[in-house]
Amino acid sequence: MNLAFDWHGPEWKSGLLAFAVHLLFFLLLVFGLSWRVEDSAPVEAQIWNSLPTAKPAPALPRRQPRPVEAPQPPPVPRLKPVPETRPAVPVLKQPDIGLQKKRQEELRQQLLQAQQQQARLMAQQAAQEKLALQKQQRQRELKELQALQNLQNNMVSSSLNRDLSAVRQQQAAALANSRLNSLVGKYKQIIADKVRGFVRIPPDIRGNPQAIFQVSVLPTGDVTAVVLQHPSGNPAYDQAVRWAIQAASPLPLPSDPHVASQFQPTMEFSFCPIPQEKMACPSP
Repeated sequence: MNLAFDWHGPEWKSGLLAFAVHLLFFLLLVFGLSWRVEDSAPVEAQIWNSLPTAKPAPALPRRQPRPVEAPQPPPVPRLKPVPETRPAVPVLKQPDIGLQKKRQEELRQQLLQAQQQQARLMAQQAAQEKLALQKQQRQRELKELQALQNLQNNMVSSSLNRDLSAVRQQQAAALANSRLNSLVGKYKQIIADKVRGFVRIPPDIRGNPQAIFQVSVLPTGDVTAVVLQHPSGNPAYDQAVRWAIQAASPLPLPSDPHVASQFQPTMEFSFCPIPQEKMACPSP
């Protein structure tokens, strides 16, 4: 068991605080209380044989009440005699006939002027209302006229637009047809040039005869049938051209589907031994 006191631990602080409290309590007992004993003072007493008589208090003088005076009646006022007054009798004057006529004339003139003034005001008001109505009528007519003009302008503009649109459509259609005919003619010439390479022209042919065939063509350009529609008058020449058309299969067709549709499923093929730009090809 270790009985050594730790001066660095919390025990020494609590011990020091307990010691300070006891010291303070001791000093309070020593200096706060009086330890001296004092002798009590002597007590004196007087003895009386009889009680002393009390002196009577002096009497106060009485106050005499004041006499009450009786109220005197108020003096009666004297009435003064009222003088007798008689009502004054008005003196009637004779009416002035001329003055009455003058006043009547003035009243009549004033009434006439008032009537004339009222008539003028009513006429002015009626004129103003009439002008307002006329103005409203003109404005309404102008609006109707403007609406009619706008309608006519719209109709004319619409008609012009329709006409212009129709003209543009016709021009576009004509341009498209011209382009289509140009492409069709171009490819017909290409087909004719290919067929011309396979034609064996008879030696007895004269001029530049034309033969027209109805040719059935597939989308690939392959020829499925050749029918003579208008012979040239030379059977040997017609047979040679038919054989050349079959030998030139597949025919060169345009890549544009719209243009190619002019060659399918059948097309009219006319052939002359000499190209038309060099020699005219008479109709069969």
